[in-house]
Amino acid sequence: METKKKMTAFLSSNLHRRDFLKASTGLGALTLGFNTLCPPAFHRRALAAPLDFNKKLLFIFLRGGMDGINAVIPRGDSEYNDTNRPTLFVSEAEAIDLGNGFAQLHPDFYEMSDLYESGDLAIVHRVGYSGQSQSHFDSQQYWENGTLDRRLEVGIFNRLISASDHIRKEGFSAAAISSGLPVALRGPSPVPNFVDPVDFRFRGDENSIKKFVGQAGGEYRDLLYDTGVTLNETMTVLRNNNINPETYEPVNGASYSSSSFGQKCKLAAQLFKETDAQILGVNFGGWDTHTNQSFDNLGSQVARAYEALWKDLESQWKDVVIFTMTEFGRTSRENGSLGTDHAEATAMFVAGGGVNGGVYNCDASTWRDGDMFSSSSGRYLRPETDFRSVLAEIFRNHLGDSDDVINVAIPGYDGLAAERPSDYRPLGFI
Repeated sequence: METKKKMTAFLSSNLHRRDFLKASTGLGALTLGFNTLCPPAFHRRALAAPLDFNKKLLFIFLRGGMDGINAVIPRGDSEYNDTNRPTLFVSEAEAIDLGNGFAQLHPDFYEMSDLYESGDLAIVHRVGYSGQSQSHFDSQQYWENGTLDRRLEVGIFNRLISASDHIRKEGFSAAAISSGLPVALRGPSPVPNFVDPVDFRFRGDENSIKKFVGQAGGEYRDLLYDTGVTLNETMTVLRNNNINPETYEPVNGASYSSSSFGQKCKLAAQLFKETDAQILGVNFGGWDTHTNQSFDNLGSQVARAYEALWKDLESQWKDVVIFTMTEFGRTSRENGSLGTDHAEATAMFVAGGGVNGGVYNCDASTWRDGDMFSSSSGRYLRPETDFRSVLAEIFRNHLGDSDDVINVAIPGYDGLAAERPSDYRPLGFI
């Protein structure tokens, strides 16, 4: 194989969402993806940003924990070999050179190469957090909350919506393209989630619908009213803009996979182009590769999605940032089941028109020989950059948010950065 290939709830745990649906009149079979728990400190603020503000974020959560070591191969580390990874090892000739004399990309991500060569893709290795948990539940919660307090149920992007002057506070500004609302978007600002925009609508007569969206009694009236209004606005936007991935035609030769993940990314592109959406989230599962690990389907789908989004969003690419999140990396040694287990540091892919492309934290100056086993236990790759630092750089340099906003979105960020400055040093990828 050649070295280079063409890469082209209602309110609280006392009343769950399904109970709300049962109690509501005029609302048929749809997922009501709102979390309306709203402490006073997080009430939605009055509209502060101009309606034509165009900065946009798409986060893709790779559920299960991506093996960063095989996705972005540290070729310069002699511990990356067929002894430590007998079946997962990728030879230098098969892998894709990333141009820094140290890192290579797994061949199943080959469709990213044109985007990488354009200078608009940053690959950030060795991302995690101090005291890394190997629990899916804990680590996903930490990444999505932006804090290591697993009791917190307000997501990092919902806090960002509440605090940022660069995100609309009214109308359809954010959504999860998912059957359930991820923690990252839960909170006081009502955020919808849906997979099929055509089927995301009220059922029932007009009077019943008006009653649901305009009338709510009791102590939670204001919260329910906001949720109903946002729900109705979302449906109106989707209907009036004819949002339908089955009829949507991508441009510039963009080709999305027919898989569920590919179609969600296609819908994200349509929403960015034809609505006022600014923050969208997509889940992609299957990365918990304990047995018979392969990137054949996983890596290729991610790479193809990035390639398609890059082409399809060309007209607004300068205003878009797309990035992956995943709860942790995988063990440096292959296990006895031809796979890998839960570990610490992983890699992130960040793309956009304002991105300074290249490889970060995976080069001869930052990665010493043997760092594959640099954790305190001597078993894992140790994180060099806290995931919150990566997100803060996106919020600050892409959205233009202030330190005050970042400290709301990521509670106590300044204190964390002062306590562990090396983990929070800006990388300059935007």
